[in-house]
Amino acid sequence: MSARYVRNTIRGWAASTFTVPFYDTINMAERPTDPIWATVEFDTSADTKLTFCDDLESSGLADFVFSGAPGMGDDAVLAAAEASIAELLKMTDPTGALVLLYAHQPAEFSNGLADYTYRVFVAVEYRHYYRQAA
Repeated sequence: MSARYVRNTIRGWAASTFTVPFYDTINMAERPTDPIWATVEFDTSADTKLTFCDDLESSGLADFVFSGAPGMGDDAVLAAAEASIAELLKMTDPTGALVLLYAHQPAEFSNGLADYTYRVFVAVEYRHYYRQAA
């Protein structure tokens, strides 16, 4: 699970830069009705101790999920995902504690017509630098 700092910073960046509405749906009762909208899930992949002074690096993925209304096809959803992620990758943390590295290519998980919405996700790699509390 990603740190609160990572989660809050990335959600704030997404809410302020995305070209479609962004909703925080993690343990929230959101029911978006927008034709295209986005949310995010987090996955920490590794923690590394960098120094003897308890400086650490956490690496992980922010998985941005873009959902489109039924019948609209994939092009509009992909265009929204590409434009939103391009804006997100311009964000920089003035403290240097969080760095967005790059975005993977979009992947879809729509189950064809079995699901109500069409969804793609774009994984964005991040690094979080922090000091372990004493």
